[in-house]
Amino acid sequence: MGTQRGRPANLDAAQAGEVALQQIWAGGYDQFTIDGLCRVLGVRAPSLYHRFGSKAELCKAAVELYNQRNGEQVGAILAVDFEDPIALARAFLTATAATFSADKNRQGCMLLDGVRPSKDPAVRPLVDAEIARTNRQLKGLLRQSGFPHAKAGADYLMAALIGLSGLAKSGVSCAALRKTAMAMTEGLRALGDPAKRASAGVGKSK
Repeated sequence: MGTQRGRPANLDAAQAGEVALQQIWAGGYDQFTIDGLCRVLGVRAPSLYHRFGSKAELCKAAVELYNQRNGEQVGAILAVDFEDPIALARAFLTATAATFSADKNRQGCMLLDGVRPSKDPAVRPLVDAEIARTNRQLKGLLRQSGFPHAKAGADYLMAALIGLSGLAKSGVSCAALRKTAMAMTEGLRALGDPAKRASAGVGKSK
């Protein structure tokens, strides 16, 4: 049978966002191409550009989809007023560890490991904005819980988050990642201990 020409396949925008999410998460934004996405969807590039405008806008749609699906559990934790900062750290890190390792085909954080390594100035702000937003939330919660060094604590938890994502991406199991998250929790406890901060030189000027 011959192939019909002149009638491009209809573009399903939701499916395009879904496939873009999967491809960026698996191989990174810089390896993600419009041509590759078109081959999977069975559409032509002009259809995608007409709907999304650019590769960066497709990435933005994928990031929004990722946040909707994968940010619910962590977002619920960040919506709680914790009285104990260590309980906050434990809940936050173990939840992210579980999220990062839940799907063996899509491990780690799509934002941190899929988009953040890119040098494209059109997409890097997406990650920077999300990191800054989460950092502000953590700092506020730590301050509310009475943690004495809210800024340092939030920075520490964000560094731990990035580390957990990298470990998950490298194939570390869910159980091992959870143990690591629990160990990282103790790091926040040490950060809040004045004696341990002093011995580690934290907060001292050079």
